Amino acid sequence: MQVCNVKVDVNKRATLRAGLTGEAEEALAIGANVKQAPNMFAILLAATIILASFAVLVCANKRDAALPPGPWNLPLIGCLHKLDPERAYVNLTKLAQKYGPIYSIRLGKLVKSYEGSGILLAEAVTSYVGTVTSTLFLGKSCPREDSAKAIQALDEVVKMSVVAGPINFLPFLRFLPMYANVISVLQNIWNKMHNFVNEVIKYNAQFSPDEKEDSLPSIINAFMQKKSTRNSDEIYNLEELRYLILDMFGASTETTVTSILWTVLYLAKYEDVQEKVRQELLSVLNGKTPQMGDLENLPYTEATLAEVARIRTTVAMGVPHLALEDIYVENFKIQKNTMIMPLLWAIHMNPNVWNEPEEFRPSRFLNDERKFVQPEELLPFSVGKRMCVGEHLAKMLIFLFMATILQTFKIESCEPEIDLSAVCGITLLPKPQKVVFKNIDK
Repeated sequence: MQVCNVKVDVNKRATLRAGLTGEAEEALAIGANVKQAPNMFAILLAATIILASFAVLVCANKRDAALPPGPWNLPLIGCLHKLDPERAYVNLTKLAQKYGPIYSIRLGKLVKSYEGSGILLAEAVTSYVGTVTSTLFLGKSCPREDSAKAIQALDEVVKMSVVAGPINFLPFLRFLPMYANVISVLQNIWNKMHNFVNEVIKYNAQFSPDEKEDSLPSIINAFMQKKSTRNSDEIYNLEELRYLILDMFGASTETTVTSILWTVLYLAKYEDVQEKVRQELLSVLNGKTPQMGDLENLPYTEATLAEVARIRTTVAMGVPHLALEDIYVENFKIQKNTMIMPLLWAIHMNPNVWNEPEEFRPSRFLNDERKFVQPEELLPFSVGKRMCVGEHLAKMLIFLFMATILQTFKIESCEPEIDLSAVCGITLLPKPQKVVFKNIDK
């Protein structure tokens, strides 16, 4: 019965079709094709999009076979999606564990409040560091209030630069309202900094170093002296001096202040370490004002400062370098104009170099004779030609500050637990929290 019914239906359809005129049959065929066309178009469009996306993805990941290995990149943004802005140094370290000590990634195109009677320690430390560095760089010719304003402006540049960072890799972001405002604010601050430096240079240019009553050994005086004896030398011009001062202010102030803040937090958390440092200071210095030459007689103090520098590397991702030509490193090709990042965090947290690297342990820098030993793997001031030229100045400022404080005060936390997690900006910053300095004589 079922087979018969099918035959009847088919025959009916065939009979109906046979009774149509030629034009009607053609219209029927066109109608059927029209119904099928949208489906075919959608399929072709989807296939084209998939193939085009695959082609773009392949092009974005096309690399010379000699280049270091690395993860797949997305078009335009490269590997930016793999980096947490606040923990980029950790993400990059994990990539190093996967792809090896030399790897490559693409990052797109390069182009506070008062409460109670407390104080903002960061501001006090910044004032301390700024006073020393401004005297060293500019001599006494710079009034203290002016240098304080310049350092405050520089601090704003550092904070705003963290927000503006993505523009370095995605230049088109500068056209968005949010980033356009950031660029405008940065430009204003930089103009203030330039005006400040210009005024200081203009003042110093009126005199020879011997003529100034307040003449002190300083960067600006040394530069002016060189300039007066080498008039034709392009290196010693006022434009170079301006950028030299701005660079040195920026490099010395932010990193040194951050290092001191980390030291305060670690000593507040590890009270046993703090007490050992204090007892060593009291024993060796006997209450006198510390001097840089004292550090060699304070091995545990030096080891503690070194351990803070290791476990909380201030410039966690190092200072970027640029390949000026095609080079080969361990058989990997580094192409010209490639940005090279010496990932210092990964070096300082490498378990093959440091036993239990996550543990805060100053004794790792002491030998059997309890003398301080600095391994070559400790690189808090970066490496290469762009390593920090102010290494000795920074060490001096950190030591003198902490040695003076610890002879008089005990550092304690106001919170149940010190938070040692970091926020990744231009430097590796501690999170805001409260500590108290208690006079040890009371």
